[in-house]
Amino acid sequence: MGHVKRFRGWAAVAVGVAMAFGVVPGLPTQSAKAYPSPNVELQGHGWGHGRGMGQWGALGYAVNHGWDYRRILGHFYSNTVEGSIGNAVITVRLLRFDGRDTIVYDPTGTARWQFNGGTPTGAAHGYLLRRTGANRFAVYAGGGCGGPWTLVAVNQVGPVTVSSLSNDGRSSTLQMCEAGGNTIYRNDIQAAEQGTTQVTINSVFMENYLRGVVPRESPASWGDQGGGKGMEALRAQAVAARSYSWSENRYTWAKTCDTTSCQVYGGVNGSGGEQPATNQAIDETAGQVRVINGVVQRTEFSSSTGGVTAGGKFPSVIDQGDNVCLSPAVCNKRHSWTDSIPVSEVQAKYPSIGTLETVAVTERTPEDGGMRAKTVQLRGSSGTVTLTGDQFRVAFGLNSTWFYVSGVPSGGVNGYWLLAADAGIFSFGKAPFYGSMGGQPLNRPVVGMAATKNSGGYWNVASDGGIFAFGNAQFYGSMGGAPLNKPIVGMAATPTGGGYWLVASDGGIFAFGDAQFHGSMGGAPLNKPVVGMASTPSGQGYWMVATDGGIFAFGDAQFYGSTGGMQLARPIRGMTVLPGGGGYWMVAEDGGIFAFNAPFYGSLPAMGVVTTAAGMRATATGGGYNIVAANGDVYRFGDAPFFGGVRDVIPGWTGRIIDLDLSLGS
Repeated sequence: MGHVKRFRGWAAVAVGVAMAFGVVPGLPTQSAKAYPSPNVELQGHGWGHGRGMGQWGALGYAVNHGWDYRRILGHFYSNTVEGSIGNAVITVRLLRFDGRDTIVYDPTGTARWQFNGGTPTGAAHGYLLRRTGANRFAVYAGGGCGGPWTLVAVNQVGPVTVSSLSNDGRSSTLQMCEAGGNTIYRNDIQAAEQGTTQVTINSVFMENYLRGVVPRESPASWGDQGGGKGMEALRAQAVAARSYSWSENRYTWAKTCDTTSCQVYGGVNGSGGEQPATNQAIDETAGQVRVINGVVQRTEFSSSTGGVTAGGKFPSVIDQGDNVCLSPAVCNKRHSWTDSIPVSEVQAKYPSIGTLETVAVTERTPEDGGMRAKTVQLRGSSGTVTLTGDQFRVAFGLNSTWFYVSGVPSGGVNGYWLLAADAGIFSFGKAPFYGSMGGQPLNRPVVGMAATKNSGGYWNVASDGGIFAFGNAQFYGSMGGAPLNKPIVGMAATPTGGGYWLVASDGGIFAFGDAQFHGSMGGAPLNKPVVGMASTPSGQGYWMVATDGGIFAFGDAQFYGSTGGMQLARPIRGMTVLPGGGGYWMVAEDGGIFAFNAPFYGSLPAMGVVTTAAGMRATATGGGYNIVAANGDVYRFGDAPFFGGVRDVIPGWTGRIIDLDLSLGS
């Protein structure tokens, strides 16, 4: 793995504070503070709900991956199979005409009308249909959109249908009269009622209907991309739109509607009207739908999934096609985004909170592996408001619910590094990438890392004691090539940054640079192997922790307690120390936290998160800590910040994280 530099615009994994696990009572709580910035800064992904097919993803898979439309559909709707409905008639409510007379124009003068179940009659250029009572309509005939009108029928049972005889039944057109210019629709226009409201309906053959849908959902120009490969995305869109609309049963007289509430439909003409490329895609997939057990499915789609679909009716999948950029004009700028919400706006919308203090995503959607916000908490001086992720998105006009709060360094931390098992380094926030051994041959795998005093560099250590120094980190020596009784499992830097200690699984200590040897467990019997260590603030001592939570203190390190001798559900993976050295935390493999003379800010089991923790670090203030999972997800507690996790920047990543360290500063 190579390095990843300064990623921006990626989403958070579940964050928040939960019930205590291993908390030491009697510790002071932090005082409330106003939000530390005039704006709440957000970074996020995707555009829309993210369920089902991503339209940009379909294009990316077609052009960059060479997929045909059947494979695209099978990927996004993986639990469906292909079916067919032929060229059925679908009824579409034209919502902008609600509560208005239905005025229809036929330039050929051959339009006829009929009431529900009646015989077609008349031949005129125009008709005005007006609701006069409960499912009763009056019919007026005229020479055009402006009349003059002659009453030709009263008290007709709805729906009343107008059709044209100018062409065969599949290609006939009518015009809906509008002040800004008439809209042309294929097949029939109906006046009906929904409740007590007159509504206008286009009764149209499915394949004609799609001609007015597909180019408004996916640009017809996509068909030219990749030397014509983009046609596969248009074909996929045609099938998805056909399935979605046919699965609908929205209203008494209409299956679906013509806006984004259903899917966008605008008839023959106007912006995004019928286009040759989309007509071709519709014809080449004629009648095809996606079904489960023979039932046509509501195949939802959205502009951009952000890289992972939301799950639900269709299983969540990685969308590697979403981050497509074929040219400046054809580039998914919705894949990642930033937004800024004035604190004053938050306080104005939710005055009960008083002065805003924190905005936190406290729960994330399990369907997509914890990408999208499920619950958002606004905490203020006077109270707390809890919103769903979608409520928060709507309230502040966000692109999607896949976002995390960023832009405000917390706990004296401005970023962090994650160390992968293959020696790759991922840097987040303002943590610079200084280099890595990722992708290079190593004698033994890396097992830990430590940052320099000013965060200007870092060291990696391998299990044979080999040291790799990057940035301003100096090489002070190593155990590489020397015989070891047990492998190295971790390291700690001195407070000055002028040296480091290495610790082996038998508790052996190896000191380099200005690091002093204060004792070790090497040669002493241990109940369980050592897995990590931490330095005291003075550098005149250190702690070691074993997998059973046993603590070994040397030099000026004080013993504040341990879980040695206790029965643990999962072994301990690491430890971190209060900035002043007056206490410490241990993290178990399941993310459980044990706090000794240190505040408890939350744990993963208390949040309901099931994962494998790889390590933890306390913030510079001691007001919180970050936990990193082996799958690359990062969790924040207390005043710890969140800048993203590996799966946020590489959806579907299957590597393993083994350690993290924090970059300090503003």
